[in-house]
Amino acid sequence: MLFPTLTKAAANEAGRSVRVLYLAPLRALLNNLETRGEDYAKLCGLRAFKWHGDVGQKDKKEAFQDPPDLLLTTPESMEAILLRKADWSEVFSGLGTVIIDEAHNFADGERGGHLLSLLERLSAATDKPVQRIALSATLGNPETMLRWLAGSQQPLGQRIHAGAQTAKKKDFKIHFFEAAPDTETVAPDQQPAWRQFNELFNLVAGKVSGIGTKSLVFVGSRRKAESFARAFKHANDGLPLGQRVEIRTHHSAVSRFFREEAESLIQLSSADSLHAILSTSTLELGIDIGELNQVIQMDSLSSPSSFLQRVGRTGRRQGRPQFFRGLTLDLDHLQLQTATVSLGLQGRSEALLLPQKAFHLMAHQLICLSLQSYGADPAHVWRTLSRAHCFSAITRDEFEALVDHMVETEYLRRVDGHLLLTGDKTEKSFLHSNWRRLFAVFDSAPLYEVLHGRVSVGTLDAKFVEAQDFPFYFVLGGKLWKTERISQKIRQVHASPSKDGAAPAWVNFGGPDVPFETAQEVGRLLQESEPPTFLDETARSVFADLQAGSRGLNWKPGRIHWRVAASGTAYLVTYAGDRINRTLARLLNLTGAGKATASYAEVRFTSKPPDPEAITDAIEATLSDLRDGAWSDPPTLSKALQKQQPLVPFSPFARCLPKSLWAATLVEQTLDMKGLLNLV
Repeated sequence: MLFPTLTKAAANEAGRSVRVLYLAPLRALLNNLETRGEDYAKLCGLRAFKWHGDVGQKDKKEAFQDPPDLLLTTPESMEAILLRKADWSEVFSGLGTVIIDEAHNFADGERGGHLLSLLERLSAATDKPVQRIALSATLGNPETMLRWLAGSQQPLGQRIHAGAQTAKKKDFKIHFFEAAPDTETVAPDQQPAWRQFNELFNLVAGKVSGIGTKSLVFVGSRRKAESFARAFKHANDGLPLGQRVEIRTHHSAVSRFFREEAESLIQLSSADSLHAILSTSTLELGIDIGELNQVIQMDSLSSPSSFLQRVGRTGRRQGRPQFFRGLTLDLDHLQLQTATVSLGLQGRSEALLLPQKAFHLMAHQLICLSLQSYGADPAHVWRTLSRAHCFSAITRDEFEALVDHMVETEYLRRVDGHLLLTGDKTEKSFLHSNWRRLFAVFDSAPLYEVLHGRVSVGTLDAKFVEAQDFPFYFVLGGKLWKTERISQKIRQVHASPSKDGAAPAWVNFGGPDVPFETAQEVGRLLQESEPPTFLDETARSVFADLQAGSRGLNWKPGRIHWRVAASGTAYLVTYAGDRINRTLARLLNLTGAGKATASYAEVRFTSKPPDPEAITDAIEATLSDLRDGAWSDPPTLSKALQKQQPLVPFSPFARCLPKSLWAATLVEQTLDMKGLLNLV
């Protein structure tokens, strides 16, 4: 896509101006692309320049004085340009094309909304249409993505599918390590965690696949990456130098120097090369680390998009298969990983849920535009930003309410009756340290680390934490925990074990939200007569038992099957994913008949004392209202759900919002009202 875009740009006279803007989510992606971008630009008689935080100020100043034709950068660096460079509109006056790489990584999060805001500000300044191109290998709802990309003022555009010329051979297998009694009489090599690591060690050492040893091992958290790294170190002790397995870790807590060192070492063909990198999602995107032989997934994985991204790093050489091994200990993880691989084999990704009421991003942009223009006209801000998809469901009245609140709370101040400038609270909260908090404020990490004292006991999905009223209870590792403190800035939950207390608001398996598509595939596979063929012998046996236990369920994809037990607990089986079931649980709680909890597979609704009749009536009334259109107006449904929404500080800019808009933003981020309406 880059070369034809540059060819087109070369044919247009634009003076000294950036003609093509290339936005990527990671500096490392830009570093990989830099040489190719420069070579392609030279072939077209153009110049390219990479601009991000690691590039020296002298080089940036020279590039701004004599603008490159192709600018490679990140949204955060673009924000810095728009705020710090007074004449930036001249530099982009000839802009004709914007390319967004790995667009799926942006779209459903805060950085995607920020990116869209920047594009609208660029369009408003250049006052001409700019072609927008989004690149992604994994999208479950491309038509929705087109609307996200276009905004409200541009034609919808079209999807261009560039399929692979030949189908890749696939070698996929999931291994399950069934629990043995964990007692002193059981030998260590019989315990499932030991057997899991032994299989991992042999895979990475090249003793199993026979296709090579360059591996990416994906784990669910930084803690697990370092834990496995220590296990490799112990396993290497006593081995001859030539038999040791060389690994590195790669995650957000590892410094940039050591991450880049790992990326370089695994590409070597000499004895200094690595066997594997143990990574969180930081190596999921297309950072070039050379030819990989195998991808190994430890424990949970519920996103088919992530699976396709990860396994797509293998099998690139002629005659080599895409090679994947999943190693799991947990029954729930087995089901989710099996469904994810099944969807991947079908080439299916989950649909992205794209925000349309990102009030906290609107607050951020109000501050930025006030700084950019040395004062912002609210009418101009509305005309500019309301075109972005992330603000498309915000009404003019809600926008005015936000502006009024930010003025009242001194985040903004009015000059000459209407012009907006930054207020005292903005100066104190966001404008120290050279405005750095305005350039890189959106934390895309989906997990909170759970600590008991100084001991890390696991992770919780950010959407789970941000939807709870403090203090709350949750289940992790089969134990009930009570929150003691939340550190939102560093994404940590401090908790203590609890033997009693309120039931958790919903059950969470520890990773990111399970999407609708994966949950439905779990339910469908459990209704099949035979386990999938890509499971190993133990996994097949265990999965067959799960299937046998599910055959009397009478559930079908896209349906809700429910029953009320004599104990007063109702079981609503949906396999609809975390966000839809979370929404249904909230609605049932509004009836006051009992307490609803949710997992990705079902909603449980319990009354105390047991009252099966009241529970039945509440479920029937709620489902009837949903089917008959009582909740067909999403804003009305959102307002009802906001009544139960705790105001968790999910963003540094949440404090700029009035309570009603704060709650509305969290409801959209943690629930799925449209998905529930479609289900019933």
